[in-house]
Amino acid sequence: MDQDLSMFQNRKRRKRIARVIWSILLVALFFAALWFALDRWVFKVRNVAVSPSQLYSEEQLIAACKVEEGTRLFALDREKIKENIENQFPFLTNVTVRLRLPHTVSVSFEEKMGEIALNVGDGTFAVDADLTVLARISAEESGSRLGLKTDGVSRCIVGEKIQFFDTAVPGILSDLVQALDEAKLLGEVRSLDLRDKFNIRIDYKGQFNVLLGEDEDLDLKLAMIKRVAAEQYEDDAGEIDITDPNNAYVRLHNRG
Repeated sequence: MDQDLSMFQNRKRRKRIARVIWSILLVALFFAALWFALDRWVFKVRNVAVSPSQLYSEEQLIAACKVEEGTRLFALDREKIKENIENQFPFLTNVTVRLRLPHTVSVSFEEKMGEIALNVGDGTFAVDADLTVLARISAEESGSRLGLKTDGVSRCIVGEKIQFFDTAVPGILSDLVQALDEAKLLGEVRSLDLRDKFNIRIDYKGQFNVLLGEDEDLDLKLAMIKRVAAEQYEDDAGEIDITDPNNAYVRLHNRG
């Protein structure tokens, strides 16, 4: 009697387990079929959204993505879209491509204008603070970038760092740009003359030709420049010798 009861309970347990398994399989099949239907007929590209850009139009950016309307959303190669944007628009960095259900591809990025305008031969290049060449630009596009005068450029290729015959120059240039940035002078210094690394010069606001000398005590020298300039009249112009960070020598052209 007890054996018959035990067998009955085991059969009942197996049937219950079988029902649970079949239920799970049916639910899984349902969701698989639902996903297949959504992927094939619902999750299709209807819209490409891009971040606003100061340099490029929305139409240019969308065209560069090379995404056809009606393409299955989850069949898109996001890395390829990212690569297309970066290759066509050197000023755009940190490109991110996201899929937004049910039908949108979203592309975001940061716009990097470059802090330096480097003249090499007949060409002008936008260069960022870590000395990577971003793009070739026209002379008129130099804008508020720091104009760089230097000799001995051995290699200047878009997407690569500038190389110089004098291997000490990149370090000097990086230190100068960083120091100017920290002193909040990048927008006020129009040009940097690094043709003689022992007699570095800058054009401050188009008013003062400043002799920095060597790239030592830059924080002190730049602070002194701001102090000396603040002590002059608005229409004053001339030369400042700041090779000694503790003493600045000023010669004004408009005061005789």
